[in-house]
Amino acid sequence: MNSFALLGLCAVVVMAFCAFAAAPSASAVEWVTFECAEVAHGTGLWADSKCHEKTIGGNFERLKEKGLETEVASTSTFTLALEDMGTGVKIECSGIDEGVLGPHTKGKFTGMTFTLATCKVLAGSGTCKKILAVNAVDLPWGTNLFGSPVRNEITAGGAGAPGWLIECESLLGIKVDDTCIAALSSTAMSEGGSGVTATYDSASGEANCSVGGEKQGLTIGTDSIVGQF
Repeated sequence: MNSFALLGLCAVVVMAFCAFAAAPSASAVEWVTFECAEVAHGTGLWADSKCHEKTIGGNFERLKEKGLETEVASTSTFTLALEDMGTGVKIECSGIDEGVLGPHTKGKFTGMTFTLATCKVLAGSGTCKKILAVNAVDLPWGTNLFGSPVRNEITAGGAGAPGWLIECESLLGIKVDDTCIAALSSTAMSEGGSGVTATYDSASGEANCSVGGEKQGLTIGTDSIVGQF
């Protein structure tokens, strides 16, 4: 079974970060596929059987590593805190999203399911006493790996800019819908024993919210790619 990761290509510096390898003649990052095989004790570059955690004197090695030249289906699990600073409402939800990796630096989010049973109100319970629904808007979204350290840009995929719709019931029993749209967004990318993780952080950008106002929306959390192909 093949797995996937990020391959960093750099003509000047060999990256010490475990998500990236070096190559002599390019300056980009891309999704790669490979087979992880057990080798003679202490002769490999990877500590785990999925070849995601780099080490010295490991027992595993990546074989047949190559950049993705076509789209390949992937699945990931996420836990995200969504906040509208303008209203003071902050919620947290977990769920599953679907998409594709490749070709090369590209990718797509094609589906995102928030598990309502996991959602909880962290702040602003006056405006959002009860979470009725949480949904991604304007899917599909495009993605593109870039930079060093590597980030994954999230862009409009044709229907509109990436964003979220949070439906709440207020303390007064009024239904409140808040849509937050981010024209520019990106996630920090890392790789370890559990695979590839995308992290929404302070550099991920602010969203414009229909209730709270311009640049009031924040997303913080992780999205871990769990699929193999």
